[in-house]
Amino acid sequence: MDKNSKNTIIATALLSIVTTTLMANKLTMEEHTTQAMQQLQSIQNKSNSGTIVTVGDNVDCDFRLGTTRIQDAIDSGANEVRIAVFDNSENITISDTSVTLKGGYNTCEDAANNLSNDSIAGINGIEGSNLPTILINGNSQRNEVILDSLYIAGGEKSGGFYGGGITALGANLALNIKNSTIGVNKSYLGGGLSVQGGATDVVINDTAMFQNLADQGGAIYCSSGSSSVTIFESQPGASRVHSNYASGDGGGALIISGCTLTAYTGGGDINNVFGFHSNEAGINGGGFAIKNGGKLFLNGGTFCDGSCVGDNNTSASIILNFANRDENETGFGGGIYVTDVGSTVNLFNAEIAMNGAQSGGGIFAANGATVTISSSHTHGTCWSPGSCNQIYENATATQDFPTRGGAIYATSGAVIDISNTLIKNNQAGFGTALYTLAESGDTEVTQLNIEGSLIVNNGDDGTSDFFNDDTIRISGGKVSIGFSTLADNDIGDTANISNNGELNLFSSIIHNSDGGDVYSGFGSLTHDCLMVNETSTLPASTATILDDPEFIDRINGDFHLNANISPAIDFCDTFFNTPNFNDSDNEPRGYDDPAATNFLGSIDVGYDETYENDIIFKNGLE
Repeated sequence: MDKNSKNTIIATALLSIVTTTLMANKLTMEEHTTQAMQQLQSIQNKSNSGTIVTVGDNVDCDFRLGTTRIQDAIDSGANEVRIAVFDNSENITISDTSVTLKGGYNTCEDAANNLSNDSIAGINGIEGSNLPTILINGNSQRNEVILDSLYIAGGEKSGGFYGGGITALGANLALNIKNSTIGVNKSYLGGGLSVQGGATDVVINDTAMFQNLADQGGAIYCSSGSSSVTIFESQPGASRVHSNYASGDGGGALIISGCTLTAYTGGGDINNVFGFHSNEAGINGGGFAIKNGGKLFLNGGTFCDGSCVGDNNTSASIILNFANRDENETGFGGGIYVTDVGSTVNLFNAEIAMNGAQSGGGIFAANGATVTISSSHTHGTCWSPGSCNQIYENATATQDFPTRGGAIYATSGAVIDISNTLIKNNQAGFGTALYTLAESGDTEVTQLNIEGSLIVNNGDDGTSDFFNDDTIRISGGKVSIGFSTLADNDIGDTANISNNGELNLFSSIIHNSDGGDVYSGFGSLTHDCLMVNETSTLPASTATILDDPEFIDRINGDFHLNANISPAIDFCDTFFNTPNFNDSDNEPRGYDDPAATNFLGSIDVGYDETYENDIIFKNGLE
């Protein structure tokens, strides 16, 4: 082949990759999920066809001799390799071919007859090999590889581009990993799974990933805009990603350069945590680090397109993850760290809890990244009706600097949109719940938009090592809060909202039963239609009322409005601010209660729109 021909092939390949990247970057969560479901169906339709060979210890096995018998079976050209022995020590390469590796058989006779015992077959990388356990490459065609009922362990690769357990390197590949475990691997990039270059779409189903180590991306590393990783599970906990560690960024996963990760995994409780949990990063992103145009979609609900995935009764969970484990004061984003223009995080019906970092205990966003937290009622109820998104008990460090944003920290042009979210019991040095910062030299404005949210019980009134100054601290940037309730936050002598930026505050309740300032600061403030526990810190306004909103049971955490006695009912109009969402109970805003007298309009102030006096539409039943 002459030089010009080679250059033409390379240019054509690069154009194809760029085009695919642009298309991939435009995919919504629903489109990406549909693509993954189609891949599953395509591979399923082609399973159990073609040549089948067996690997084991008995004479009736096709490959039983030598130390490379699984590799020999793959190299034979078989379409499916069935493994009837648990302990296999090999490093395997799948090069430019389609094949299924399947474990879970007692004997090769059972394997030949596909009589599974529902166990798994171990493939352990050879100690000292400095190779991943399974390496997949090749891009002359679109290959389909299935890894089924396997325990993939012992991979190790220091430096270079390889991951530990499974590496897809520059491959044109549809990879399906199911009913398996990827654990106790280590590498430079991606301890458990590493996807680099090429156009690789990985679908993980009922597969746990744990105790993998890496410099970057403890469990998962993905760095191609033409590639994606999708995680499904048939029952809560079947696809846990837990107890992984990265000495750099992304204890659970590092997603960069346009790669997309979509996950329907989570649920459990404090005694049996599921989803992405107990991962650690030496620097940023205990659960996830999303950088350089990476995309993260987490869905705690059901999605249907012909068939269905997900579970309305299970949250998308990010729990007990920690950043800054090397304690160098630069570890941000205990649950999620997202940075750079084009990097995107979308959370639906999510649970972000008990994560920790130097700053941004739950989420840290910077440098033009975007975060959207919302609820979807399209397919029915959610895991916690009335609070489908929850960000709770996250914390910053208690000492050194900075210690900002117990739940969320946004800076340097990040844009965060939050709707229908419960934010409670978070702690920090500054901004017990939320913190925004404008850095010198920022070219874009940091923005935090909150609607229909309940922000309560953050801080501990100075009884711990946390300063817990202010519920929301705005140190630059633009914050808009509408149709929300801030109540009973334990912030001592500081304010619920401290503003040194731009604040738009509409149609909301700010009310601490033990007193405390509503507002402090010298920034720009526009406010309308508020019910507060004190008015001296706010500019005078006939639309700001000092009164008790009369929650149903604030002592026990029920901040819905008491329809019989609350003055907050039919309180607001939409002159300054129009709601974009129903309330967190999925009830439309603006029900005109016949038992209440309108103050400015028919919309209830705060996060709750009560229908208790409407017999037909009560409790959102339409």
